[in-house]
Amino acid sequence: MVTSKPTSRILGLSLLCGVIFCLLQLPVAAQIEDGLLNGISQKAVHPAPSNQTCESRSNDTPQKLLECIRPSQLWQHLAVFQQISDQNPDHQGHGNRDTGTNGYKQSVQYVGHLMQKAGYKVSVQTYQVFARKIVGVPEFGTAGENYVLMRDFAVARLSGGGSVKALVQPSGTGCLPGDFAGFIPGRVALLERGSCNFDAQVANAQAAHAAAVVIYAARDADLDPLGQFVDFGDHSTVFQARLTHQVNIPVIGLASYSVGSDLVQRYQTGNAPQVHIDIRTEPTSVTDYNLIADSPFGDPNKTVVIEGHARQRLRIHDNPGDRP
Repeated sequence: MVTSKPTSRILGLSLLCGVIFCLLQLPVAAQIEDGLLNGISQKAVHPAPSNQTCESRSNDTPQKLLECIRPSQLWQHLAVFQQISDQNPDHQGHGNRDTGTNGYKQSVQYVGHLMQKAGYKVSVQTYQVFARKIVGVPEFGTAGENYVLMRDFAVARLSGGGSVKALVQPSGTGCLPGDFAGFIPGRVALLERGSCNFDAQVANAQAAHAAAVVIYAARDADLDPLGQFVDFGDHSTVFQARLTHQVNIPVIGLASYSVGSDLVQRYQTGNAPQVHIDIRTEPTSVTDYNLIADSPFGDPNKTVVIEGHARQRLRIHDNPGDRP
């Protein structure tokens, strides 16, 4: 988080913009490069003013600020985040900057160091995040087949634990409450990856009293409408769906398209398959951080707050399966 008092002076503009926009998703940076962010025309972005002009003038409008953002500088920061990720692999060898990991802590330290160099007063608040983590090897299958973890399915981040044996019932994507019209409580909701986020799919399933949720990949996984959740370094259709809120029921996500479509076809023939899901979890807590960079300039009675997420996907090969 950056707090700044309105002033006519330029406060390390290139660094501030580089860090803040790096902490946002890469599509934003790409849109800036193309002059498309928030409807700003290419004339407002290209040709860009010189670095000297940006550093000497008052960039007091969104247009002026955007003109002084350099995509090449954004990529330099992205490269550092990628390096931090690569240096902190998880147990599967994937780069990892997820909350509670050393990679995340190093990311916070990197941003804090940059802001200090720019003249900001930096402080870091720590707090605990409570959740549940998976223990043992999750199980998912039917009476005739046991699916293989990370080949046929993954378990969603922040999935609930439990053992469920119930019939599946397809409900489209589950992005709308109406998708569950006629859903029989106690069944396992079978959902295709949709255009909404995973939390919405699971929340609607829980509201329909599903015993568990299975989210499977769309036919063309490379066209995932929310591509920031996909591991772009691995085009497998199986990856860990990233819920942002702890849920109380087991959530398989993502299962492969072949697994999901086979279950749908069997349901449509009038022979609803019964699946078994066994996910064991235990409570855990990890340390998270608020990094606050306060400008020494301006009016202390008028504060502008700019917020970003150091754990955001950024389309960097980290936070395995995410692909904040």
